[in-house]
Amino acid sequence: MAMQPYDIVLLSCEGGETASSNPQALNDYAGLGGRVFASHFHYSWFNQAPFAAYNLATWTRGTNNTGNINALIQTTLSDRVTPFPKGIAMQQWLTNVNALASVPPELPIQVSRHNADVSAANTPSTAWIVADPLAPSPGATQYFSWDMPVPNPTQQPCGRVVYSDLHVGAASADYGQGAGTQNVPAGAITPSGCANNSLSPQEKALEFMLFDLSSCLTPVSQKPQAPGTAE
Repeated sequence: MAMQPYDIVLLSCEGGETASSNPQALNDYAGLGGRVFASHFHYSWFNQAPFAAYNLATWTRGTNNTGNINALIQTTLSDRVTPFPKGIAMQQWLTNVNALASVPPELPIQVSRHNADVSAANTPSTAWIVADPLAPSPGATQYFSWDMPVPNPTQQPCGRVVYSDLHVGAASADYGQGAGTQNVPAGAITPSGCANNSLSPQEKALEFMLFDLSSCLTPVSQKPQAPGTAE
């Protein structure tokens, strides 16, 4: 398998559904301990076998642009009672880096999408960020994760997949054309084609997501440990 030598696979949004996705290969990679970051149209990897059998989310196909919204960081698990320690840590970290509105602590998202809904019935999945009640699609899941392999109660999970409906670059103004635009100048390349701007709130959220995705796998109900304190 070509992916096996890599710790993390980052799937770049292709502007449309993947025409010839190979979900079985991605499933096998994550089941062996690989970490996967997917976004937007990558639902086409997960709404078919073998992932479709895992009951990860209710998927909606298409662009489904829900515009600029505010979103809530989830501090409880899907039962809305059990604390979600990593969600609490994410909210605290985003507050520290000035990514959240102060009252209430919400994450502003530009060019949001609505392709996934995670409920308490989707037991393998953990929602991290959801659209607030004033959004066009209240409660739409903007970011969630699940551990792999699924389902296998006799085997300790060792891999993780995350799905994001945040278009991170949409708010960055990296090309000097203003936040929210996705127009890229012809011939623009990194780094000379990008502006030197501060990270947007949703870019800061992505930073936390990648930190967590690359860290040691711990149960979602367990408080994350500071570096150097793990036994």
